[in-house]
Amino acid sequence: MSNFISKDGVNTDLVDYLVSKGYSVVKSGQGYKIKVQKAHSGDLSSLSIFPNRHYWKRWSDGTHGSDAIEFCRIVYGMSFQEAVKELGGGLEHIEDIPLEKKIEMADGLKLPERCHGKFSRLYAYLIQTRGLAPEIVNTLVSDGSIYQDIRNNIVFIGRDEFQKVRFACLHGTNTAVNFKKDCAGSNKQFSFSVSGADKTSLYIFESPIDLLSAGTLANRMTGNQKEWLKHSRLSLSGVSDVALEYYLLVHQSVTNLHFWLDNDSAGRIASENLCRKYSEQGFRIYNHCPLHKDMNEDLKHYQEKFA
Repeated sequence: MSNFISKDGVNTDLVDYLVSKGYSVVKSGQGYKIKVQKAHSGDLSSLSIFPNRHYWKRWSDGTHGSDAIEFCRIVYGMSFQEAVKELGGGLEHIEDIPLEKKIEMADGLKLPERCHGKFSRLYAYLIQTRGLAPEIVNTLVSDGSIYQDIRNNIVFIGRDEFQKVRFACLHGTNTAVNFKKDCAGSNKQFSFSVSGADKTSLYIFESPIDLLSAGTLANRMTGNQKEWLKHSRLSLSGVSDVALEYYLLVHQSVTNLHFWLDNDSAGRIASENLCRKYSEQGFRIYNHCPLHKDMNEDLKHYQEKFA
């Protein structure tokens, strides 16, 4: 059997593993699915494998994981040792680690529990209250970038270059209370972002909702529901450039920086300082300013005008 364990002994390629077990794995959008000739109860036809070939979700029962080890443990009921042995890792000496503990140890991040059922508060707040495009919200929910927790907060996820979750922030859905908070163990270097087709330009915002508002504006102004996927966007989760510094370190093809920080005192001062800093580093700088308080306010005014 091929060795599906990477050098760190944890990450595995689920597509290769399933193919080796005789499954017909086909491309589906940017990810992968299993082609089933004749559907039956308990089959893997509802399994989605993310583009990185490691993360997966089984929509029929909601189970999910970050690699083939977790797939073997959750779907096939194997122990950690059995899963590693199955995948050819040769790590029989490793102590069996409970799945929840393994995830916490790997990420150092405590994610809030997902709500049980439909994300009705999330959809109502983002689409109706904030005016975000349903096609964008649906995509982010489907790929696990956002979800609703048991307290009805929206959780925005940030991942590293290996698609491991490193950051999460909460945004309340109660319009009477302005609740925002980073989850315990979050690393702001890996703040919420959306990768686009253009790898040379980066659009920078203070918050995830402003980021998604810009994407919605792009869709609305062009009439193209996939226009938002053309540009890469990053939320700073404030005005610190910790996330921007790391993003540029990993994405060295970026040469153009478009700053869209808030139209208030803090946002304007931060924008001027960041433009100066990164201009001195050789980046081509664009210092934009929302017409109203922030990009979400610009979106709502645009939709009121052209609805």
